[in-house]
Amino acid sequence: MNYRQHNVCPIAPSLERAEQKCGVDEFQIAYFITSALLGIHKRCRQLPIIKMRLIIAVFLSQLLGCSGSKNILEGEWIGRESGLVLDFKSEDRLVLSSIWKDTITPALAYSVSRDTLQVHRNGKQEIFGTIKFLKDDSLVLISKTGDRLQFLKIKDVSPNVNRKDLAAKVQNSSWCLVYGQDSARMDFLSTHRFDDNNQPMEAMVHYYWSSGSSYMDKEVWHIGAYNGRLFMATSLNQMEIIVRQILDVNDNEMVLTSFWLKSNEKDVLRRLENDGRKPIAKLTAKNWQSVDLDTIYTEESGNSYEDVIAPGLLSKKMDFSFKDDSTYLILWDAKVWKKGTWFTTSDQKFIAIDDPRDKNNWIGIRANRDHFVLSKTQRIKGGYGYKLYTLTIRVE
Repeated sequence: MNYRQHNVCPIAPSLERAEQKCGVDEFQIAYFITSALLGIHKRCRQLPIIKMRLIIAVFLSQLLGCSGSKNILEGEWIGRESGLVLDFKSEDRLVLSSIWKDTITPALAYSVSRDTLQVHRNGKQEIFGTIKFLKDDSLVLISKTGDRLQFLKIKDVSPNVNRKDLAAKVQNSSWCLVYGQDSARMDFLSTHRFDDNNQPMEAMVHYYWSSGSSYMDKEVWHIGAYNGRLFMATSLNQMEIIVRQILDVNDNEMVLTSFWLKSNEKDVLRRLENDGRKPIAKLTAKNWQSVDLDTIYTEESGNSYEDVIAPGLLSKKMDFSFKDDSTYLILWDAKVWKKGTWFTTSDQKFIAIDDPRDKNNWIGIRANRDHFVLSKTQRIKGGYGYKLYTLTIRVE
């Protein structure tokens, strides 16, 4: 269909230029949507030519996205669940990078046609993805494989610390992440996943939900950077990755972008320190024996028989000895149950024995005037495997 048959001659030169820029099919669709909204067919001659051209230009830029999409795209974007960086430069250049590496990636030519983002690489044109949603600070792409990729506009904030120094500051320390009504205690370790230095570091995380429920799991973490901007990436349930931009850093706090994607809210990561009571000094001063033991089922079960105890052992006494030289010995029913090395968290609320990457090796400490309450998860034989319980042990 030819729009010139509709006798809208006062703005024909402007329309011709738009048609040449955007393509006939896209132009016709946008033109007739615009016509329907404005009543161009009936009222065209009643508007001044300049005003009519302005109205058409505004609506075409919104509806077509031929140049408007590129204008909105221009800038740096971070993949919320991947750490992939899309850096749209001016003059149709795109840098594909990542917060997981420090190397510089050369810019590629790109184009946007009918909501399809294409990159030009090695003399070939490749489809990168389809733009599903785009506004000032949020971009959703559908990849060639059908994956939904969400990107957020990177804020123009560069904390006065470099990536490596911040990572060194965080590892082997305890922090509390507050996001919305929920929180998580994060004990950042210096071990790498799979013992591979190219993998992210690990953390033991205690999740505390606003519903009152809580659980503990091993996660991974990484502090990445792009163009002076810093990012904290953490796993959730050992599966998906959540990337937050670091907006501000001081000795005891980091301000991050919101997990819930609310621009007016921020997540805060606060360092946990000892409150001055020094329970570890008291714990290592003598040996301790259990006087009471309680169990709570954690709703977790499995078929492994590693580190599984018989239910009858729960009625027997336990003896604990933690030494200043970082060695420990635990007797159960007067027999050696565990021995090895231990360390305490920076706030002295937990002890980790042997391998801190196993959540069952973490012992919570609550000090009272004349006794301690210790807590840890333990596999107890049940059915064809085990059931995981939390043991609460009072020792004197």
